[in-house]
Parts: sequence; structure tokens; C-alpha cells
Amino acid sequence: MTVATDHDPDTSKGLENGDGGAFSAHITNGIEDARFAPSSSASQAEGGRYAVLAAAAASLEDVRLAMERNQPEGAREAALRLVSLLTWPNKAESASARGGLAPWQQRKIDQYMRAHLQRRIPVDELADQISVSESHFRRGFKATFGDLPHAYLIRLRLELAQELMLTSDDPLCQIALASGFADQAHLCKNFRRAVGDTPSAWRRRHFNSSPKIINPPRKQELYK
Repeated sequence: MTVATDHDPDTSKGLENGDGGAFSAHITNGIEDARFAPSSSASQAEGGRYAVLAAAAASLEDVRLAMERNQPEGAREAALRLVSLLTWPNKAESASARGGLAPWQQRKIDQYMRAHLQRRIPVDELADQISVSESHFRRGFKATFGDLPHAYLIRLRLELAQELMLTSDDPLCQIALASGFADQAHLCKNFRRAVGDTPSAWRRRHFNSSPKIINPPRKQELYK
């Protein structure tokens, strides 16, 4: 059984225009089709899929109730959760069943954050990258990465700072800016909190030896 459906622009448009009935019928049909489709997967995978279907049914009920109460924003948020649940690629089942982000979502968010280390990244901006609500994103991010988004961003900045300290002769003030910190003091404060040492002392000790870098999970661990 495969529960994978493309985001339907017409359906979303219908929701925005207040056509909750059409939207509800469209998703209900999709859930029923998936629920009674023939199965060729292992029972464990099936359990994960049905857990997602149960969550989708709950989100659909949230959409219906919000539309009845004339709460378009609440309906939209529930609809975004529903679309996220029903549009996984093939490898997403286990992560979705755990309540975390799917592998393709992990990859996209990790890459986006690494590409924007030099600035603050609002949570709603990250959520928009994978088309989910902010509340859903916060829960999924924590379950997946083990940190809140800002804490994970600091970890990525520290990882880059450590790499630059070991591969260049640049001064710490320059490394701090290149890594996304406001200044050297900002780097030192976060570095000492995470590593237990000052950047200059850590650099002297590890510059000509194998470093023990405080890294987030490696890509092969995240996406395998």
C-alpha cells in the first residue's frame, strides 16, 4: 500500500475560498482509497502507514470543525498538517510514523540551514520550505534533530567555525563572522558553552592533530 499524493493546487484554492466540503471530500476519498488498497509491505511498515492515516483522519476532523466554526486560519493549519502527512516520498514512512520529519524533509531543511548560516532564520521560513505549519514543524524538527531550530543552527555554526580554525590561519574575529556569529565574543560564548573550552585554546590543542569536532548527525546518519 502506498499513501502518496501530490499537493493539489485546486484543492488548496478551494479551502482558501471557503469550499471546505470539496476539500474534505477530496481528502476523505484519498484516505479511504489508501486504507483499502492491497498491501504488499511488511507488517511493521503497514503499522507505520496506518498510524499516519489515523493522524490524517484526525487532521481532517480538525479541518471540518474549523470550517464549521468559521475559523479559516485554523482550517488552513490543519490542512497543511494533512497535506504533509499524505505527501511523503517512498522513504518517508518510518520518520513520519515516529512523528519526526521525513528523510527528504530532513535533507532539505539541513541543506537550507547550512546555506543560510550567516543570518537569523525564522521558524516560519523553515516550515515554508517543506509546506507544513509552524507548530507541526517545531514538533517534527525536535523529534528529528534533537534540538530546537535555533540551537541546531548554533551547532552548525560551531561546526563551520571549528573547520575554519583547523583549515585556515584566519583570525578568530574573521572566523566568527564567516560562521554566522555577530562577533568574536559571540563565538567564544557559544563555543565555550558547547565545547567547554575557548576557541583559541581548542585551536592550539587540535590544529596539528585529529580534532574532536562537536558535529550534528552526519548526512549518512540522517538520510539512510
